[in-house]
Amino acid sequence: MRKFLRLRQVLAIVGMCRSAWYSRVADGRAPPPIKIGFKIAVWPESVISQYQDNIVSDGERVGQYLTPGGSK
Repeated sequence: MRKFLRLRQVLAIVGMCRSAWYSRVADGRAPPPIKIGFKIAVWPESVISQYQDNIVSDGERVGQYLTPGGSK
């Protein structure tokens, strides 16, 4: 079963504030949200887990975030 995370949940998992997270999203270092409604944005839990794995294995110096499957 796929689980979607709202911003508050993502921030609690990655341990940063909203502005820091969206700064990383804007410059491609973090995955962008999926818009599922007019004011609703979510991130698949698996994408956030992959983001964390990338940080642990490569650090933030890796540059652009690659979605699972290898595309930007």
